[in-house]
Amino acid sequence: MTGDRRKTGLFIPSTNEYCELPALPIGRYRHTVTNLTVCGGQPNGGQDVEDLESVSENCVTFNTETGQWDISYTLDDVWWEHVAWRISSGILLMGSGKTALLLPDGTTKAGPFNLVRRASFSCGIEDPKSGSIILTGGQSWINGKLTKVTSVERYNEEGFVENLP
Repeated sequence: MTGDRRKTGLFIPSTNEYCELPALPIGRYRHTVTNLTVCGGQPNGGQDVEDLESVSENCVTFNTETGQWDISYTLDDVWWEHVAWRISSGILLMGSGKTALLLPDGTTKAGPFNLVRRASFSCGIEDPKSGSIILTGGQSWINGKLTKVTSVERYNEEGFVENLP
């Protein structure tokens, strides 16, 4: 888990234990956390403008051997206000109408499929029984106006499955 934009920690629900981890190299918000990998986001206020590109276009993973955060992925596009979902082939980033697949070997594959709608701040709810994720809510720019998104879609590893009520 991350908080306060640089602080990090690990919570183990089964044992109710928490351990503090070293701070992120650059503070971020509007990012995702998947296991020990933090992706995208925007730099914490008060940092250099150059940090925007380095934060929004990379992922860092906590190295349990060295106790440090290492850059694990360099992304082809900026990512913030997105959803991250662990799937059988890696980590799938989803948001703003696009997707990117982060592979275990450290490479990325842009756009395995496109999303039905272009939205940010959506929530992703994993459905392990069906091997899918449900994207709901968020916001989108429509005709120059920031609009609340009320649609709900189900995706699997291959792409769009269905609209939900």
